[in-house]
Amino acid sequence: MNRSHENSLQPGKSFYLDNKTELKKRNQLPAGIKIKDILSGKYKPTSRSKLIHFKNATAEQRKAFHAKNLPQRCLQNYHTLAHPAGMVINELVQLRNLKIEHQAIKPKTNNFGHRIVINGIIFAEAEDLNKADAKRQAYVKAAAIIFGPPNPDY
Repeated sequence: MNRSHENSLQPGKSFYLDNKTELKKRNQLPAGIKIKDILSGKYKPTSRSKLIHFKNATAEQRKAFHAKNLPQRCLQNYHTLAHPAGMVINELVQLRNLKIEHQAIKPKTNNFGHRIVINGIIFAEAEDLNKADAKRQAYVKAAAIIFGPPNPDY
């Protein structure tokens, strides 16, 4: 079989990945993003240079997260522990039409890392033994930054 015939048997070879690389890429993807979208250039993650930490954000960037601008329903659900932190943050993002991104990061240890970015502002980074716990911890840290520590006496 000649080389030209081999290439014709693999349509879309530019998007072909071996299993090991595909699994590695899939584990680093934000929720709802497909590998083919990244490889085709349809989805481009926000570059690290465009992201800023919440503590370094300007007053105008922080304005959407000021206590007087937060929906009362979100505050009440968070402080009474009626809903988990992730659910409250997702509700806030939907109510305020903000853009949220979940990014897998490379932690300093063998754990998994997760970062929550809202409107280009990094709120929290967390590490844990598995992806679900890292994401949960990142949500809890982000909620503590936005809403303050939970207060069951609210």
